Amino acid sequence: MSVYKLSDVVTFDSTSLTLTMNGDDMQKITITHSSSRCLVALLEAKGEVVSREELLQAGWGYAGLVVTSNSLSQAMTLLRKSLKQIGLDNVFIVPVSKMGYRISLFVDSADSLGQDLTDETVNFDESQSEKKITLKKTHTIAIILLALVISIFIITLLYHFMFYIKASKVSYIYYPQSEINNKVFLQPSVISRGEYLSSALSMLRNDNSLKIKKESYIYINNSIRKDLFVYFVCEGAIEEKPETCYSYFITTVT
Repeated sequence: MSVYKLSDVVTFDSTSLTLTMNGDDMQKITITHSSSRCLVALLEAKGEVVSREELLQAGWGYAGLVVTSNSLSQAMTLLRKSLKQIGLDNVFIVPVSKMGYRISLFVDSADSLGQDLTDETVNFDESQSEKKITLKKTHTIAIILLALVISIFIITLLYHFMFYIKASKVSYIYYPQSEINNKVFLQPSVISRGEYLSSALSMLRNDNSLKIKKESYIYINNSIRKDLFVYFVCEGAIEEKPETCYSYFITTVT
C-alpha cells in the first residue's frame, strides 16, 4: 500500500485507511477497507475512468465477495462525503454516466509529497498553451507558404500567357532596298551596319545557287556574326503571309 497527497490538502494512507487534513492527526477520518481499495484504484488510474466492474473487483471481488452495484454506489457516496468532510471538494470523485468513476484533481504519491501540485497544474497548462501557440504558428507558416506557391504559379501562368499574346502579335518591320532589281527589304538593325549590309548585298548578287526569281521578295535579317548572312525569300510580300518562304544562310569561307 501507499500514501497519497490529495490536492495538496489531504493525506491518504491506504494502510491505516485514514484521511488526514494537512498532516494534522487531530483532523483524521477512517474509511472502510472496501472504500480504501476503491480510492486506490481511482488514484492509480490518474484521472482515467475506472469502470464499475473494476471497482467492484478492487473493493470486494479480490476477497471472493460478490456484491451488487448498489454497494459500490453507497461506498462511493460515503467516500465522497468523507473527502468533503476532511476538506476536499465534493467533485474530487466524478461519476461518469454508464461507465464508472474517475478523480478530477492531481495526486502525489508518498515519493513526492513535498512538491507543489498547484505549480504542476500551472506548468501543465502553460505547456499546453505553448503547444497550441506553436501549432498555430506552424499552420500560419504553412498557409503563407501555400499562398506563396499559388501566387508564383499564377504569376508564371500570366507571364506565359502574356508572352504568348505578345509573340503572336510580333510583326517584323523591313525597309526597301533599291540597289538591286529584285524586291529587297532590310531589317532596321541591318541598315546601321554598313559593312555587313554591303557584304550581304554582295553575297546575294554573286550567289547563283539561290535561284531567285524576279518576282521574289527578299528579306535580309541581322546576324551577330560578320561572316554569316541570313535571308528570307518569299513568293510574295511577308505581310500578306505568302504560302512559300525559304530561309537561307550564307557564310564566307576563309
